[in-house]
This record gives sequence, C-alpha cells and structure tokens, in this order.
Amino acid sequence: MILQQLAQDADRLVENMPPAMYDWQAVKWLVSLRSDGSPHWPPQRLSGGEGRRDRGKLLLTPSLPKKRTVAISPVAFTDNATYVFALPKEEGKEKRAQQCHSAFVALAQECAQETADPAARIAADFITGWSPERYRLPKEMDPGDLITFAVDEQWVAELPAVQEFWRDYTAPEDAVEGECLVCGRQTQVIRRLPAPL
Repeated sequence: MILQQLAQDADRLVENMPPAMYDWQAVKWLVSLRSDGSPHWPPQRLSGGEGRRDRGKLLLTPSLPKKRTVAISPVAFTDNATYVFALPKEEGKEKRAQQCHSAFVALAQECAQETADPAARIAADFITGWSPERYRLPKEMDPGDLITFAVDEQWVAELPAVQEFWRDYTAPEDAVEGECLVCGRQTQVIRRLPAPL
C-alpha cells in the first residue's frame, strides 16, 4: 500500500524526477556539434562556480549502476576524458585509456543504431572519427573531467530515446518472474536495485 501511494505521489514529492539510471553530476566540458557533424572546436568549458573548486555545471546525466573499479564501463554520451578522448590518467596508462575510449565509441554506436535518433547518430559518428591529431584537446582538460555532447544545442544525453536506451542497457540481468509490489502485475522483477538510493 505504501509503495503504491509513493508511486502515485512521486512527481509531487520529488520535483524534476530524473529518468531511470540518471543522476545530477558536475560536467566540465561540452562538445557542441552542428547538424552536419562538424564541431565547434575546442570543447566549451562549462562553469558551475568560481576558482579551483569549479567542477563544472550540474547536469542530469546517465549514471552507472555501481562505481567503476577495474572493469571498463562506458557511459552513454557523458563520460570522463579517459573514456571520451583516451586521455590517460597517468603516464604508462595509454593502453588502458585507449581500451576505455574504444568501449565508449562502441557504446555510442550501439546507442545510435538502436535509437535511430539523428542527434545520437551525429554524436556517435563524431566520437568514432575523433583523433588527437585532428582535434587537439585543451591543455587544462583533466582525465577525470566529465564531458558531454550536444547537437544544435540539444543535449544528446537528454534525448528521450537515449534515456530509454540507457535504462534498458543498464537493467540488471538477474531479473526473475514475479509480482510487482507497485502495480501488482506479473512481470520481470529484479533481485536488488541497480543503483544506490
């Protein structure tokens, strides 16, 4: 009974309820693309304040179900510079950074293919064709800085098709047949929540 009431009141209780598997994060850089795929280069720095503590602008972005450790786990169209641009965290980690970047490219292509969204396709094609020789990165870009993409001022990660793709992509694989405690229907239910509350 309590869960059903919370589901009914969710929009009223939580203003601007984020989509499934999205969270507010400080994003430091924006790669802005035109509809023909050409970028406004270099990336635009997003500001969330002043001084050295400026981590970037707080945006609603796709998030991972759990913290990354040693596994390579890219995030759709918003990730750190190691994944987006193969910027190594330290000397000697170039191979790892390239593996992260390759996984990010593959995920962007998969998302563009599954969603058939034109903006996702433009962003995925740019990510696939990006090279450090062609597009030099700003010197102040740090490997841990979050980077996102926009096409004609439309944030790619905010597209409904991308949000739906990310929800399905991050869905736990250990779902079992059971009764939903909110709606009461027989459906696939998960054993544990994919992200902390």
